[in-house]
Amino acid sequence: YEIMKGRFHDMLEILGSTNEVGAQYLSNIPFDQWTQSYDGGLRYGHMTSNLAECINSIFKGTRHFLITSVVKETYFHLVELFPK
Repeated sequence: YEIMKGRFHDMLEILGSTNEVGAQYLSNIPFDQWTQSYDGGLRYGHMTSNLAECINSIFKGTRHFLITSVVKETYFHLVELFPK
């Protein structure tokens, strides 16, 4: 999840000192395909999986509600979060 290129390479070097084969394997994959530091800003500062986990935690316990109730609950939850 490192967004700074220099820090990313530092972390890759640390990985290489622990697992040389793994670091070499990752180095052979183009960095723009799997790193935030080389993605050109396409991930907007967060990882999709983290966002999905956040949304899932908001919807937890609402699966049995009608869709209108889920929309209302989402709205009221967001109204509470935005002023913070």
